[in-house]
Amino acid sequence: MVGLFALVVVFQPHLFSRTQHLAPAFGRALAGADLVALVEVAAQVAGVLKILVKEGETVFVSGAAGAVGSLVGQFARLRGAKVVGSAGSADKVRWLVQELGFDAAFNYKDAPVLDQLRTFAPEGIDVYFDNVGGDHLEAAISVL
Repeated sequence: MVGLFALVVVFQPHLFSRTQHLAPAFGRALAGADLVALVEVAAQVAGVLKILVKEGETVFVSGAAGAVGSLVGQFARLRGAKVVGSAGSADKVRWLVQELGFDAAFNYKDAPVLDQLRTFAPEGIDVYFDNVGGDHLEAAISVL
């Protein structure tokens, strides 16, 4: 059922006012991905987030501007979570916040990840979606 829902969002986002922010990421991802594979990933991500994320929690997504990270952040927002993402450029950070609706995002090249994560999630995080490991994973574990 989630896969069908994802297809509806891709082609008719105006029917679902709470999900309109999903369309830009799906549209960009579709340019280089097989639709069936994308829907499969979206369904799996949505299913995992439905179990893990509760309204009011804080979710940190590393590699948030990628195809998977951008979907994870949007699904978490739809669940009512505060979402913080990391990306590798100012343009990607702007895209995450202004177009996808992330609450905050930072460029991991600007300062240590842990310092930035503490700035944007001062109360810590509840869920971490790992796309990169390394210093992102260490920072996330430090503030869980």
